Amino acid sequence: MVGKAGNTRLPGGPYSVPQFIAGGVVLVIGWNTMSVWGPLFGTFPLVRIVALLGMAAVALYLAGQLPSTRRKIHHMAADTVGAIANPAAGTLNGQPMKLRSPHRLTGTVLIAGAPAVNEPAPVRVAAPSPAPVAVPAPTITAATETPPLTLATSPTAPARYASGLDRLLEQARTKES
Repeated sequence: MVGKAGNTRLPGGPYSVPQFIAGGVVLVIGWNTMSVWGPLFGTFPLVRIVALLGMAAVALYLAGQLPSTRRKIHHMAADTVGAIANPAAGTLNGQPMKLRSPHRLTGTVLIAGAPAVNEPAPVRVAAPSPAPVAVPAPTITAATETPPLTLATSPTAPARYASGLDRLLEQARTKES
């Protein structure tokens, strides 16, 4: 652990050796590949160097966030080998998972009430509402039976909808009005 430089405490410390190794690796790889990632940060060399130092600081910080039992070099190497060697889909009951390859689903779907491909879509025209039908008021008498009430029938046929969504939208419109 490195926690002090002389009599002054290091900011963000204490630091461990693996943290310095992670920061150093990022600095070396970043310096050697600056021609690849450097244009993302502009053409000024000073901006690129500041960006590289920032990336090294982030690597140093992230390496410090590892659990203390996993900071040893041989543990990190074992974890890296395990991450590379393990199956990508994981394991189930100790057996590697087998992912099926993607396949195309084929078939046809018929939506009942939808117009055919070449058939024009039906146009819904609001029909005028029928005139109210007068129904005689029943009279109450003890000796006679009241006649049954008759309801007026709508002269319009039931509307055809292209889909269930159209039907739901029409229901919502009628509830609002």
